[in-house]
Amino acid sequence: MTMIDFTQDQVLAMVQRIIDEGYDQFQTVISLGRWQGGEKLTDTEQALVFQALLVYEHRYVPLELRSGFIYKGRCDS
Repeated sequence: MTMIDFTQDQVLAMVQRIIDEGYDQFQTVISLGRWQGGEKLTDTEQALVFQALLVYEHRYVPLELRSGFIYKGRCDS
């Protein structure tokens, strides 16, 4: 994927959409690569939504529930 630079305003506007429309809904959008109406995400839209999800998670989601979290603690089994 090509690196795409977004302005802070673009990312924060998408974070606001995530807040307004629902975090789970946007996780599904990224997972499926399609908007709720079925339209395919462009590469630019996919990059923007993913970046906004990471910002949202950093602000509002506990560490252990964030995308890509890997538990590195002890295993007692």
